[in-house]
Amino acid sequence: MEPKDEIGFLVENDGVVGKAMDGSFLAKREEKACENLDCVFCRIVSGIDESAIVYSDDKVISILDKYPVAKGHCLVMLRRHRSTLNDMMPDEAKVLFEAVHLVARANIRAMKAEGFNIGMNNGKVAGQTVKHVHVHVIPRFENDIFWCTRKPQNIPSGSFKSAEELQVLAEMIRGEVQRSRRIRLAKL
Repeated sequence: MEPKDEIGFLVENDGVVGKAMDGSFLAKREEKACENLDCVFCRIVSGIDESAIVYSDDKVISILDKYPVAKGHCLVMLRRHRSTLNDMMPDEAKVLFEAVHLVARANIRAMKAEGFNIGMNNGKVAGQTVKHVHVHVIPRFENDIFWCTRKPQNIPSGSFKSAEELQVLAEMIRGEVQRSRRIRLAKL
């Protein structure tokens, strides 16, 4: 297990550059090519395995999913190996989601789709099967039967919380957002 700071960012053994005000470690990132040849996406990024590339630049690559749930189903990923969103630095997330935006807009036009889903599974319990951060861009069409569209009446009861419970959850998350921002600002 790789060491992580208190908010979940990867801390490389030789890459600790200091501590934030709350005592968590700040990690130094170095540019690395995809070196994990056990990772199917690293093999694609490295040119070892073939894939249908729809977009590529020096930071990200987008490919057609080999096992699509809809025609035009794309995956957008960093070229650098990061397992989950928590392993990414904010600038990496920005670059990734700028590419997601670009690919989603192009996909809608190319597929003549009526909408699209964006999906990202982080961790085994969330359904992540390839441990290389990636985002699904899935075009949607009227009357398709893709799994992630649920009508409220089909969601198990108990999933919805009272307004008070939602406010408590929102406050917990807001507190962590503020904490994360303080850590990032302390790094600057």
